[in-house]
Amino acid sequence: MLRAGMLTLGIALLLLWLTGMADRAAPWLSWADGSLGFLSIAMAGLILGRKGLLGDLLALGGLAAALLACALPGLLDPPVDWLSAWNLVFALGAAGLAMARLLGAVFPPERAPRLV
Repeated sequence: MLRAGMLTLGIALLLLWLTGMADRAAPWLSWADGSLGFLSIAMAGLILGRKGLLGDLLALGGLAAALLACALPGLLDPPVDWLSAWNLVFALGAAGLAMARLLGAVFPPERAPRLV
């Protein structure tokens, strides 16, 4: 589930990169999206699930921080604020994946509280 979420995030970032390049919107932001998309796909195969809880949290938190660092300056530039808003959404998605990984470690499925 975690790898599928990371792959989906990487593919969405690559599509955002292609859209930004086709629209000629802020080349620095478009190329940052493309490089972070390739990095997310690489992290899904190389890091997640293989380096333990701390490695997973560092990888996902680093990706969320990089996306947030790209989103904040772009939100102040009106011509590319639509592209930056997607970076903010994807940063929240990466942070959500990190929280899901942390909660999955704290409450493993066999010890999860039963609601019914």
